[in-house]
Amino acid sequence: MPPPTSGWRQADCEAIHRSSGSHWSGSNGGPSDVALAAWAFLLSAYYGTHELTIWTTSIVQDEDVSQDAEVPPKWRLATECTITIALDRLGTVDDLFADIASARQAAPCVGGQRNHSTGIHYGPPEDSVLSSLLVLAPDVHGAADRLTHSGFSHFDLTGDYPYDLVVRPPTCTDGGEAVFEALFDDQLQDHSHVIWLLLRYEELIRVFCDEPRAIRLSTLEPPLSASTSSGHASEHEPDRLPAPETKEADLEQVMIQAWSDVLEVPHHAISRSSRFQDLGGNSLDAMKLAVRLQLRGYHLSVADIFQKPDLAALAEVTKYDHSLESERPVAPQTMPHPPHDDIAVQCAISATSIEDVYPATPFQEATIALTLKDTGSYLTTRTFELAEHVDVLRLRAAWQAVCAANPILRTRFVYLPEHGMLQIVVADGPQWAEMPSREDQMSEDHGRRWALGDPCLRLELFGPDHLRVTMHHAIYDGWSLGLIFSDLDKYYHGQGPIARPSYKVFAEYLQTVDAAESETYWRSRLAGVSFEPFPKPSDIWAQPLCTGKSETSLQLDIPNPLMATAATLATAAWGLVLSRYSDSSDVSFGYISSGRSVPVDRVDTVVGPFICSVPMRVTVDRSTTVQEFLRQVQTDLLEMGPYAHYGLQNIQKLSQDTAHACAFRNTFVVRPSQEDFPSLDIVKPASGQNMTLADYQTYPLNGSCSLDRGRVRVRLRFDPEILSQSQADGFLGFYGRMLTGLASIVPDATIADLWKRPSSIPYLAARPPIVAVDRCVHEMIEDQARSHPESEAICSWDGSCTFGELDRLSRKLSHYLRRKGVGPNTYVCFSFEKSTLAIVAILAILKAGGACVPLDISLPPDRTRQIVNKSRASIVVCSSEQAARLRGDTTVELAVIDSTMLSDLPESQHSPGPSVGAEDVSFAVFTSGSTALPKGCVWTHRTLSSSATANGAALGLDRRSRVLQYAAFMWDVSILESVVTLVRGGCVCLPSEEMRLNDPLAFMTWSRVNTAIFTPTFVRSVRLEDVDCLETLCVGGEVVGQDTIESYRSKFRLLGGYGPSETCMCVAIADYSADATLRSGNLGHSTSVHLWIVDPQDPHILMPDGAAGDIVMEGPGVGRGYLDDPAQTSSAFLCGLAWAHGTSSSRVFYRSGDIGRRNGDGTVTFIRRKDDQVKYDRPTGKRVLGHLERH
Repeated sequence: MPPPTSGWRQADCEAIHRSSGSHWSGSNGGPSDVALAAWAFLLSAYYGTHELTIWTTSIVQDEDVSQDAEVPPKWRLATECTITIALDRLGTVDDLFADIASARQAAPCVGGQRNHSTGIHYGPPEDSVLSSLLVLAPDVHGAADRLTHSGFSHFDLTGDYPYDLVVRPPTCTDGGEAVFEALFDDQLQDHSHVIWLLLRYEELIRVFCDEPRAIRLSTLEPPLSASTSSGHASEHEPDRLPAPETKEADLEQVMIQAWSDVLEVPHHAISRSSRFQDLGGNSLDAMKLAVRLQLRGYHLSVADIFQKPDLAALAEVTKYDHSLESERPVAPQTMPHPPHDDIAVQCAISATSIEDVYPATPFQEATIALTLKDTGSYLTTRTFELAEHVDVLRLRAAWQAVCAANPILRTRFVYLPEHGMLQIVVADGPQWAEMPSREDQMSEDHGRRWALGDPCLRLELFGPDHLRVTMHHAIYDGWSLGLIFSDLDKYYHGQGPIARPSYKVFAEYLQTVDAAESETYWRSRLAGVSFEPFPKPSDIWAQPLCTGKSETSLQLDIPNPLMATAATLATAAWGLVLSRYSDSSDVSFGYISSGRSVPVDRVDTVVGPFICSVPMRVTVDRSTTVQEFLRQVQTDLLEMGPYAHYGLQNIQKLSQDTAHACAFRNTFVVRPSQEDFPSLDIVKPASGQNMTLADYQTYPLNGSCSLDRGRVRVRLRFDPEILSQSQADGFLGFYGRMLTGLASIVPDATIADLWKRPSSIPYLAARPPIVAVDRCVHEMIEDQARSHPESEAICSWDGSCTFGELDRLSRKLSHYLRRKGVGPNTYVCFSFEKSTLAIVAILAILKAGGACVPLDISLPPDRTRQIVNKSRASIVVCSSEQAARLRGDTTVELAVIDSTMLSDLPESQHSPGPSVGAEDVSFAVFTSGSTALPKGCVWTHRTLSSSATANGAALGLDRRSRVLQYAAFMWDVSILESVVTLVRGGCVCLPSEEMRLNDPLAFMTWSRVNTAIFTPTFVRSVRLEDVDCLETLCVGGEVVGQDTIESYRSKFRLLGGYGPSETCMCVAIADYSADATLRSGNLGHSTSVHLWIVDPQDPHILMPDGAAGDIVMEGPGVGRGYLDDPAQTSSAFLCGLAWAHGTSSSRVFYRSGDIGRRNGDGTVTFIRRKDDQVKYDRPTGKRVLGHLERH
């Protein structure tokens, strides 16, 4: 305690005489020792410090004493002494009594003079809210078993004292009541406040009389609660946890008492069958229970608390070990004495202002590093509105008291190469500034930077009614924020002091944690991790700016059989949603833990940052039961508690697996109700203000879940440049369904059962129908020939052809083919080099009613025979050049076409034979397939005509279009380049094979091509900007890289095309020039089909917006299936999907095997192939590995 000084005024003292109504006796030392021990312990809790200087004096008998036994002796106050005690809360009661005995022997007292020397002073500063004097009665021989004895009650504690408070411990006569006496300055101390202190002192004296001397001080917590700080005794004093006397102690009664203390529920509400969670217990409560029991000699793990069904089962596994009772943690490694002068220079303070120095925690190191890297990050500034009745001077005094009681608020940080990052506790209070207006304050703050050595707390008043608080997250977290402002309110209303353990206790605990154990745990926990980050990283890195918000509130009722906490359910649900959105059974995300599940006494009352981020790995097996899944998540959360403070920056350096696990792109935190900002009558946050970590997230998606009595409030903060509002809302909605689903589904149901539960997908009913075109494709080309017969239809290296000429030549050849047996639904193979005849032959086959089966001229003989045989073709239409090659590859009849033969055919003005319908086959395009055998994708005329109409419009094809026919004929994009161009009235431009391979750009210039379709690989190999006539560039066959998009979106109309052969050319087209927000991987909007996203393993489960899944296609652009392959067809072409219930049973869905996600704007983003199949690039005919297609 600070000594009185000459400048202090004489106290106007009011007297209190309090009777306790009980006899107090014990065996723990003399009365004065007990009184002094209790006073020291109370003041330690009062100020939150372990080093104390206490002012005491003793009652002594006057030397002039009457010998008459009937005349009471006279007593007076002896010389005042200072007793310096270093109170170790991890020590025992016996240790404290020994320390007191030594301190009293060394106490400096000067006869007849008041000693004002305090020696080393680490107590409250000189402007402390309380200075006190303890008056001790002498210990009388023979009265060691009684705290007080007769005679001292005749001493009258009256007079003038220069102290705020003078306390005399209880004295009593034999058989009478114990009496407290106190004098205090009623101008400085509230009457009820003093009563409150005496109540606590009374309780502690009883405790020190009764407790076994081997008991740790850390277990003797004085209940300094708000409910008893008003000056009234508590109606119910909790029973203390009994120390066991034998191994046969009644463990169930011990457990009931411990549960009652931790959960604050009465004994009668707890029985053998009670469950910890049912009584409101959470993970932090479990850790408090385990620590409380351990300090009393019982061993019980936190995991047991949640895994055992009830109290009786817990008692069975609880073991008593006497060694635990006296066991102390390993002392932290001694840090070499840092040079205070160097520290003072960095902090710009006097070296004498430094109170303490100790290492920074990993979380503090990380946040400070990020602040120095990104100015302003993790430095929170918030404005509070002051109530009208607030006295500013009183408010400032309350802040001073809060900072005095919590050294972490007076902490700064410096870096010394030989010591690392250090936290420095200084004696100075908070920095204050006053501004006339908010505008002046904002101008003053502009450009302000935080640096090492700066205060981490700054307070500013501006105007008459606003307070601005700036705090670095290195000194607080959400939990302690509520403690700080609650203390502020109490100090303001004179209800202090509030005793809290120092943050240093936690920092010292971290020094005792074995780093090797943490490394082993994280290496093992993250071994073999494999997950897809969500949201997907962008090609262009930018610091996320999480200005987007989405929020929902849910009622959560957890049934008893689940045996999982609400926090476990919330975390498990987040893992499930990420599994769906990333299409990965292995998930890793940033789990932000409160960090208070550590064996630190009264950890829930400590002000300071305990929060920590760790990679939370969740494995999702759809065959696992919900109960087993929740049990595993809960076990993982509990097991990682001791290792959570190792530091994310340290975890990621351990191995490649740990580095990968730390590369998550989202975070999740469960916020208990303790983190809610308290409701105060002096200050309240200004509208929209908060002081949470959400403002400084370095990840594009961050979720928080607040739990309060069955209500769950879930918030998302996200970067709108990465996730749209609709995507975030969809993510949150799906999370809500998973969370309530976990709590409501039967425990033995599987994860797959949970995913199959009906749910409302907003876009399910919002799709406009796609109109099918029920016409034959050659009829649509004939329409163009009739409307503008003189327009150029073909511009080829070997000649030109108008629409009228093309119609006439193809009709002649179709009659010839009819005579060869070609009719509706007969398959006709054709093999041509790039030439006018090739286009004539295709159109002739269609007019004859046949189905075109393209054969590439570069196919090996075996592949050619496989396709001819698979198609059951009876004839192959080919050029003279190809006939020579095909005669050795197949026995099928060849119809060799050349210019002479075609000119010799008779003219015909009528149809070649029976009419062809829209349901008849138009093409069979063979792909490489996932096996060695090719698969023939069958298209009807409806399929081709519908796709031609939709794709032609999306590409902007019309009569002025001149389209390069570059792709090999066997790839479906060649049909887009040729047939669709003719349907839209455009001109098809065909280079020779030599020009196609060696100088396509020269041909494009010569033939005035304005529209071309290439692969991104080809585009990167040439300079298309040299082709002046090119206007529209469509890229496809591979994922379009962002570099290609950025290079050409402003030079041409840049489009991206996507579509498997099973669905007839392109089913989605992205216009990168029209929409600058479209990035690599975005497929754009669908054209001839609807695109759905389903569960990759179960297409009956429809995925929500943003979730990864199998891209399924439905609409007129979907083909009929695979030629003569019912098994493959039934596997890939699906009917009767559960989510499409109530609609036509004829709906057919093609399951692509491509993994993608639907975006909020209706576009779809391609993620990867479902397998590692080797595929062809459609426009070039070259094979590429599946992994090269992944984005």
